[in-house]
Amino acid sequence: MARDDLEGYHLTLVTDVFRRVPGVRAEGGQILGRQTGFGNTCQLRIFVDGLPADGWDIDSIPPEYLEAMEVYQGLAVPIQYGPSCGVVLIWLR
Repeated sequence: MARDDLEGYHLTLVTDVFRRVPGVRAEGGQILGRQTGFGNTCQLRIFVDGLPADGWDIDSIPPEYLEAMEVYQGLAVPIQYGPSCGVVLIWLR
């Protein structure tokens, strides 16, 4: 999602954008992915401008600071961000 897409969503919180991403949900500033084969939920790793931000409340980022966001799950996770069941890449202005 590029900046133009994100501005069109009129976000109050950064996690609001994940209501539009299939297989992803947000709870308490954390991003969760789909259920794994063992009934566990994948907690997606978060990277901000390429740096790990695990455990960070991404709602602390003002939505107007967002430049782009990417979400990858399963085998689609770029190798430099693994190993993980999924990642969220956040790019700031």
